[in-house]
Amino acid sequence: MKNKAILWRSTRGKSPLVTLEQAFLSGLAPDGGLYVPEVFPFYEWDSFEGIHTVHEIAEKILRPFFIHSSLEPELHNICKYAFNFSIPLLQKTPKISVLEWFHGPTAAFKDTGARFLAQCLSRLENAQERSVWVATSGDTGGAVASAFSETQIPVVILFPEGKVSDAQREQLVGWKKPILSIEVAGDFDDCQRILKEAMSTYPEKITTSNSVNVGRLLAQMCVFSAASLWNIRKYQKFAHFVIPTGNLGNGLSALWAKQMGFPIAKVTFATNQSSPLKQYFKTKNWEPKNSVSTLASAMDVGAPSNFERLIDLFRPIDLLFQSHDVFQSSDERIQKTISEVHQLTGEWVCPHTACAWDAAQTISHPTIVVATAHPGKFKTVVPKAEDYPKKSLFEGRKDNSIVVISAKLSEILKKVPL
Repeated sequence: MKNKAILWRSTRGKSPLVTLEQAFLSGLAPDGGLYVPEVFPFYEWDSFEGIHTVHEIAEKILRPFFIHSSLEPELHNICKYAFNFSIPLLQKTPKISVLEWFHGPTAAFKDTGARFLAQCLSRLENAQERSVWVATSGDTGGAVASAFSETQIPVVILFPEGKVSDAQREQLVGWKKPILSIEVAGDFDDCQRILKEAMSTYPEKITTSNSVNVGRLLAQMCVFSAASLWNIRKYQKFAHFVIPTGNLGNGLSALWAKQMGFPIAKVTFATNQSSPLKQYFKTKNWEPKNSVSTLASAMDVGAPSNFERLIDLFRPIDLLFQSHDVFQSSDERIQKTISEVHQLTGEWVCPHTACAWDAAQTISHPTIVVATAHPGKFKTVVPKAEDYPKKSLFEGRKDNSIVVISAKLSEILKKVPL
């Protein structure tokens, strides 16, 4: 594989292999599947000795994916920009460490993938001839708006009416052109359905910054790789990540890092009551369902797109059930865990992080809880949490780009120029 470009295949196996640039620009494969690497590079993790920062680790990890692409000469600058904020791994109790992945511009882990993808797409020839659409249950849309506001690429953000926090909504609306935010009369699954329909109908005009786009996953994969290296250097143990997940993108990113040889022992998917993943691990039958509203609103996903990539990675599928597991939290448990964490550490956690902490408390050995958002973004759930650090990017903007519209692509296209 040395010096040979890694191509991308569809999970459904009915589309041609594509280059990295084509995977970034297309988002979905023509057959409706999701792109995955034709082959993963494998790393001896001790070959990263002397490399410590996320952007340095990411540049080395991603080099084989970028070889012979038009973006290869820019990889150093892309990584340095995308991974330029702190993502500390901090021990909180004798058995629980926390990966604080919320110190970016919009105070959520989504900043990493959004910034990486924006930097990649903005460097591709003719990228501005496409618009980038994103369906969001809260944090993704704000991160994408922030990241792409520094480019000239048009962005359309679809978010569910009345189902995001005030802080999330503040980050979603009021952007100047070419960013348009649309509040959809429906839930996140409606937004995601509209997105996929738009991409299938206009494949030459629309791509996405959702986690169906491999650019998001590649960036997140690098963070898990880096955290696993930090962990083994400090504790001499393989990492057990406990990851809040809704659309399965972040959990899958950790599994991709493990696939490439990084010191990761296990992944526990921490979900809310909206997720069908727990039932799948119990029955081995996949049954997507309508999402329900929970306190962990960014994970209110009943039909996670990345499930296709998850089952594609494990052949036979029983390897998934043997190696990893799922923990599901109720709203009552989320609220209780938020209080328990504060009593134990003096700190507040967001409701999504609380799902992961709830799971970690049931595990006897050391784990790494992935903290995905600042608690101050969820004041209705964590009222005493400090406000997240406000950036000038979000101050003084007016709610001037938002419309409420039905959950039909035809109606949305009346408002959105292609």
